[in-house]
Amino acid sequence: MTKGGGKYDAALQAVLELIEAEAVVLIVRGGNNGDGFSIGVDQRRVSPAQVIAELPHALRDVANTIEVEIVALIREGKAQH
Repeated sequence: MTKGGGKYDAALQAVLELIEAEAVVLIVRGGNNGDGFSIGVDQRRVSPAQVIAELPHALRDVANTIEVEIVALIREGKAQH
């Protein structure tokens, strides 16, 4: 099952199968089909409803991790503001 408008569903499906994941969220900015997203779920392993319910928390965790890592890189002088 994929969700997200279809622009990147083929890429999403390839990643889902390649890494044998339960679920994948693909967020694209400035891709060859413009901005977009796709959410894919291996329904044999997890329900789409479960993934969708957990998605906001998972995205917050990822955002927090990115923020912490960027701040550390800035402090080390390895990244610019």
